[in-house]
Amino acid sequence: MVRKWPNYSISTHLTTNSYPQLLPRRLTPPIIKGEIIFNDREANFAVPYTVDSPEYWQSFTVSGRDVDRVEDRLLEAGVPQAITDLAELIIRGRLDDSAAERPANDAEIRLYQPKYSYEVGQHLRFSALNNALGVVVGTRSGENPTVGQFDVMRVRMDRGGEREFAVNYTADHPLNADAASSGTTNALTYVNHVARVLAQRLAQSADYVAFGDLWFRRDLLPDVNISHLIIAEAVIDVAGEAQSTNALLKDVELPGTDSAIRAFALNVALAQDAERRFVNVGTPAAPRWALREGVAV
Repeated sequence: MVRKWPNYSISTHLTTNSYPQLLPRRLTPPIIKGEIIFNDREANFAVPYTVDSPEYWQSFTVSGRDVDRVEDRLLEAGVPQAITDLAELIIRGRLDDSAAERPANDAEIRLYQPKYSYEVGQHLRFSALNNALGVVVGTRSGENPTVGQFDVMRVRMDRGGEREFAVNYTADHPLNADAASSGTTNALTYVNHVARVLAQRLAQSADYVAFGDLWFRRDLLPDVNISHLIIAEAVIDVAGEAQSTNALLKDVELPGTDSAIRAFALNVALAQDAERRFVNVGTPAAPRWALREGVAV
């Protein structure tokens, strides 16, 4: 959607993490939220980054589809999952979605890159628009001296409507990089960044709970009540030293047969104890629980 103002144009961007920007016509086209914006006569057009670019993953936000994938994995596995494994699941899922959008006759359709020009009638695939297809129906000269020389093509999109795109635009941009020479970004190198963003998103929901690097659905955990915590406190007190979770579970009887889920549930309960009686003096991967006062570690 584009609204015209006397010397400015308001461009609603394509990515979910973008916001309307007021862009002076005379400014050099900026990179905003992963897009390069061209202001030209009656057309504003944006080129979002693709899954093959570092900028795509650097600006990663969690989508509803990503959450669905996490839900499916947790339900299918039935045990807590490492946040990095869930992040890798999301990355691979997005890569698969991008590949699935490509048409069967992909070899017969040229990939749009701004640095090239295209003849009327040429069929194109737009990787930055979820591999949408279109056919060139017209061309004209670009009109923005601050951008440099470029042209504009008008494309009839297979999904309906017409859009304009820059062509003969040779400035640096990820879409102008040839895959064979530029080296496709290894998306999995961003797994830790995606994991941090995902953890922040899951933490906003009461449906999920974490201990260390592991996450699980709260409603799939056995109930740990005040009686269980009192028993755990007594076991540590009598032992006079910190106890592993497995040692505590010998006396703290939780329902369920899966030891990983029972251990996770007890770890979460001890860590979130409202009275703050317990402290983990081990590691998240190998917790050892002591009392905050009066017990040697």
